[in-house]
Formats: sequence, C-alpha cells, structure tokens
Amino acid sequence: MSDWASKAVDKFADEQNAEESREHRAAQKRTILEEQGPMVWAEIRQLLQGEIKDFNQRAGKEILAAPLAASEKLTVFLKADYQREMTASMSKDYSVAYSAKGAPSECPDHMGKFTMVVNKENTVDLIGPGGQQKSNQDVTGIMLDALMAWKK
Repeated sequence: MSDWASKAVDKFADEQNAEESREHRAAQKRTILEEQGPMVWAEIRQLLQGEIKDFNQRAGKEILAAPLAASEKLTVFLKADYQREMTASMSKDYSVAYSAKGAPSECPDHMGKFTMVVNKENTVDLIGPGGQQKSNQDVTGIMLDALMAWKK
C-alpha cells in the first residue's frame, strides 16, 4: 500500500469513529432531555404556583391566579387595577417559553425563551437569551417579573 493510501485509510477510519461518537452523544443527550426535561418543567410550574401562593398570602388577597390546566402550559393572571397575563410552556424542542401581555398600554409585552441543554454532568441546564445559565428559580422570577411588567 502506498504512503498516501495508508494515511488516507487511517484518516478515514478516524473520521468514521468521530462521526459515530458524535451520533452516540447526540442520542444520549436526546434521551437525557426526554427523561429530565419534563421534570425541569414540572419544577418550574411548581415554583410558579408556590410564588403565587406566597405573594397572595403576603398581599392579604388574591392578586395572582394560575388555574390548573394541561401540563404543557401554565397561565398566570394578574388582577389589579388592570389585567395582565403570562403564559409559560415547554415545547417539543425542550425549551421553556413565556409571554406576558395585557394592560396598561404603557406596560410593554414581554417574551422570552430558555433552552434546555445537557451539561457535562449529564443533567439539564436552562440557558437564557444571553447565553447565561439560569436556575429554575431564576426562570420563575423572570417570568413573574414579566407578568408584573417590572424590569429585572
């Protein structure tokens, strides 16, 4: 075998092994997202419900409400001198998105999305629009701030 053919065969084998390794890791990440993604979303829903309950207790009346609905999304309503709502959901691409809208007109609508990614420890992290990792508690606070039309 010529020198070129020998090197080419080795390089070809290395590339094939690297591709198989990438495919294996991608499948592994997908499995982790399928297993852990719904648990992350369930925890965010639970944290939202807890913050709403705590807020209403401290306010002494029901100002925020989040009727139980399908597990794919959660809508939180603000009942004050004006009405606002924030809807959060987990999509099939394993991201958590939210949209807050309503009156008054000087309060802008807010939207955001947090992408679920698998880290080196094979657990799921949430990554915000700026590429920064966010905890489930951080995400909950950002969503509720958007509902209230407050800046971070």
